[in-house]
Amino acid sequence: MLSTSYNPGPGDLLTGNVQLNLEGYVLNNFGYEVCWRQDYLNLTIGIPPTANAGNDQVILQSNTTLTANDPSPGNGLWTVISGTATFTDATLYNTNVSNLSNGNNLLRWTITMGTCSSYDEMTVTVATTPVSVFLSGDTTICNGGLTQLKIDFTGSGPFDYSYTDGVNVFGPFTAVANPEIIWVNPASTTNYQLVSVSSGGTSGTVSGSANVQILTAPPSSNVTLPFNGMPTHICNGTTATLSIASVAGATYYIWDAPAGSYFDGNPLNTSPYSSTLPSVQITFAAPSGSFYTIGVQAANPCGTTLRKIEKVRGLISTPTAINGLTIACANTNGSYSINAVTGATSYQWSISGDATVSGNGTSVSVSFGPTWTSGTLCVAAQTGCYTTVSKCINIENIVTKVYTPTGTFTACPNSVLTYSIPSQPGVTTYNWALPNGVNGYSTTNSIIATFGPSFINSGNICVSATTICGTTTPPKCKTIKIGLPERPTSITGSTTGLCNTSQLYTCPIISGATYSWTAPAGTVITGNGNNAVTIDFGTFTTGSLCVSATNSCGTGSPRCITVKGAPAKPGVISSLPNTWCAPEAGVQFNSNISNLTGNYNLKWQIAPSTNATIQGPNNTNQMSADWLVSGTASVQLMAYNACGSATITHALNIPACKLSASNFNDLQEGILIYPNPASDFITIKLPEDLSSDLKVELYTSEGSLVSRSTINSTQLLSLPPSAGLYFIRVISAKQSKTIKLVVE
Repeated sequence: MLSTSYNPGPGDLLTGNVQLNLEGYVLNNFGYEVCWRQDYLNLTIGIPPTANAGNDQVILQSNTTLTANDPSPGNGLWTVISGTATFTDATLYNTNVSNLSNGNNLLRWTITMGTCSSYDEMTVTVATTPVSVFLSGDTTICNGGLTQLKIDFTGSGPFDYSYTDGVNVFGPFTAVANPEIIWVNPASTTNYQLVSVSSGGTSGTVSGSANVQILTAPPSSNVTLPFNGMPTHICNGTTATLSIASVAGATYYIWDAPAGSYFDGNPLNTSPYSSTLPSVQITFAAPSGSFYTIGVQAANPCGTTLRKIEKVRGLISTPTAINGLTIACANTNGSYSINAVTGATSYQWSISGDATVSGNGTSVSVSFGPTWTSGTLCVAAQTGCYTTVSKCINIENIVTKVYTPTGTFTACPNSVLTYSIPSQPGVTTYNWALPNGVNGYSTTNSIIATFGPSFINSGNICVSATTICGTTTPPKCKTIKIGLPERPTSITGSTTGLCNTSQLYTCPIISGATYSWTAPAGTVITGNGNNAVTIDFGTFTTGSLCVSATNSCGTGSPRCITVKGAPAKPGVISSLPNTWCAPEAGVQFNSNISNLTGNYNLKWQIAPSTNATIQGPNNTNQMSADWLVSGTASVQLMAYNACGSATITHALNIPACKLSASNFNDLQEGILIYPNPASDFITIKLPEDLSSDLKVELYTSEGSLVSRSTINSTQLLSLPPSAGLYFIRVISAKQSKTIKLVVE
C-alpha cells in the first residue's frame, strides 16, 4: 500500500520542484501489517505561460511586425481569426505579417505545452486615407483663349472624378496624373466646381473651385504718370518702390528699367517684369546714359496699353568752365562761378596752394594767402549719390606769356592796319612796340598801326602784358614785311615752235595782285593784267616771255621763260632692225617727237644720199629706206618752220653683206639659201666646218617678226602662206646679214 503526504486541491497551480513523501506497509495473508516503509519523490511541475498577443495596432500600410510574448518553454502559433494576413513565420512571437486587408484584422497568439494551452488576440487595423480632391485655377483670359484647371487628389488611387461649369457636368474621368490638368476655353466668365470623386468605388469629398473670368478687350486707358515714390536722383544700387493708379480692365502691369536693374528684391526678376499690382520695387543698376528710363504698361490677356516712360537723372554733366581771373595776387580775394549743371544739387569746390574756398553753389569766394604763388581751382557737380569728375583752372600770381599778335604782316607805306591778341584775365596793361616808320599807341589788347612813307624795310611788332600783381611778361613779336607781291612761281605754256602761232600762257594767282606780261618784239598780248593771256607770235628766233605781279605796294620780281620761234630738236632716232648690212631693203626709222610743240614740219634726209633711198613717208616721225651701199652715213630728221629749224642726227657705219641676193649661190660664201623666189619652203645649207649655231629670223616687209629658229646644220625653213616681200636675217656670234626673199 502507497500513500503520499500531499494532495493538491482542485484549481491549485504548482510550478517548480515538489517533494512527495511516500509511505507503505506489507500485509500478510491474514491481512495484518507485516512491515512498513517510507520514501520521498521529487517532481518538477511546468505550467505554460499565459499567452499575450501584444497591443492592438493601427497602421496605414498592409504589413507590420507583431509583438507577442515569448512562448518558452512551450510553443507558439499565430492564426487569423478575421480579415487576411500572411505570416513570415507563424511560430515566432515577433514575426512579420503582410497582406493585411483594409480595416480590422483579428489575429490570435496561442501558447501550447503538452495538453495545456492558452491564447490571446489582438487587432491590426489598416487605416485607409479618405479620398478627397481640390480644384484650383482662378484666372482671367481673353475671349477665345485657353486656360488650365488643376485637380489635386488625396488618398489612394486610381481616382475617378467629374466636374461642372454650372450648367454641364463633365465626367466621370479617370485621372492619369496627380495633380490632373484640365484645359478649358469658356465663352463667358465661368465658375468651375468638382461634382464627385471616388477611389475603388468609395466616394470622397470635393472642395475648391476655379473662377475663369473672360475679357474681350485690352485695358481701356493708358497708365497715368508720374510714378509715386520716384527718387529725385538715382544711382547704381538705389532701391525705390514705385506705384501708379490702377487701370480699369488691367490684370497685370509690365515694368522695365535699365539693363542690370531688377524687381521685387530678386536679381532674377529683370526687365520686362510683370506684377499683378500697380506697384513694384526696383533696384537700379548703372544707367546707360545721363538718365534712368523706367517704363510701364497696363495689360490683360487681351493686350497691353501704350508704354509710358519717366526719366530720372542719374549721371550729371561735368561743369563746362570756371569763370574768374586766372591771375591772383597774395592777400587778395577772388570770385569764381560756373553755369548751373542740370540735375546737380550741390557743387564740390577745392583749391591747392595757400588759398581757401568758401561755398558749395555755383558761385564761391577764394581767399589767397600771403604765400600764394599758384594753385589749381577745381569744381565737381553732385547729386545725392553721384559726383562728376572735376573741372579745373590754374591760377597764378603772374602772367607767364602773352599770345603772338595777329593781323596782316605785309604792309605798304601809307597804309593803316590793326593788330591784336586775345584778352587775358589779370592783365592791367598791354605794351606795344612798332617797327620804324610805323605810328600807333595802345594799352589794350589791340592797336592801330599807321605805316608812313618811311616804312621801307621790314620790322617787328611786339607786345607784352603787365598784370594786376605788377609783373610784366616777356614780349611776343612778329615780323611785318614790305608788301610787294611775290614773284610768280611758274609760267605754263609752249616754249618752242611758236613761229606765227597763237598761244595761251598762265601763272598762279596771287591774292590782290594784277599782272604785267612782256614778250619778244613783234608779238601781240591779249588780256594783259590778268594771270592768263593769249600771245600772237610772228616771225622771230628767240626771246623771253616774262610776268610780274603788282599791288598797291609796287611791282614784284618777274618770272621769265625762254621762247623760240623755231621748233625744238626731234627726239633720238631708232631703227628696225637695230643693225644691218648693205644692201638692205625696208629699214625702218622712228623719232620720238613728243617734245615738239607749236608750228613745225618734219623732213628726213640721208647723207650721203647715194647710200640709201628714202621710200617714205616724209613729214612724219617715221620713215622707211632701202640701204644700198656700205660705209659711214647718217640719218637726219629736221623740224622746221618759217623761223628756223632743228635737226637730230643718227650716225651709222653699215658693213657690206656676205649673204646678198647676188651671191646666195656662191658656194665660196659657205652658206647656200635656195630657191629665191620660193613658195612653200627654202633650204638653208650650212658649211660642214661651222663652229657655232646660227640664228635665223624671218620678217615681213613692215618689220614684223614671223619666225625665229636656231640651226647648226642644213635644214628646211617653212614659209608663211601670204605672198610678198620678206627679209631673212642670219645672225652669227660676230655679225648678222639680212637678205630679201620673195614668196610667191
